[in-house]
Amino acid sequence: QTDTFNQEMQVDAARRPPLAASFSSIASKYAMRPAVLFGDNMLTYEQLDRYSDVIASLILQHTQRCQPSDFIGVYVSRSLFTVAFFLGVWKAGYAYVPIDPNNTSERLQQIVSDCSPEESLTM
Repeated sequence: QTDTFNQEMQVDAARRPPLAASFSSIASKYAMRPAVLFGDNMLTYEQLDRYSDVIASLILQHTQRCQPSDFIGVYVSRSLFTVAFFLGVWKAGYAYVPIDPNNTSERLQQIVSDCSPEESLTM
């Protein structure tokens, strides 16, 4: 059941930019090794690759107006899944803009004004 879900959610490999394809290749080679450590928690390369595939698929399903290489703002505090969000944006073919919600409102406005992201993700 999980394998079927993951297959359905995988991003079309032909659409993936070179960085995403390279990461997936590395992830399959080092599948069970730690990729992200955050506090006492860990994601393996395989888990990170799968989570980022799901995020990329969701982005592609819900971003009608974005063009390849458009900016997507990612409002996320540091967590175990921060890297998965950034990889997911890359795998979907977009450029991520890291936006720390802990910044001042002036700083947030400056970031959004400077890059004008087409879409935003929140975690």
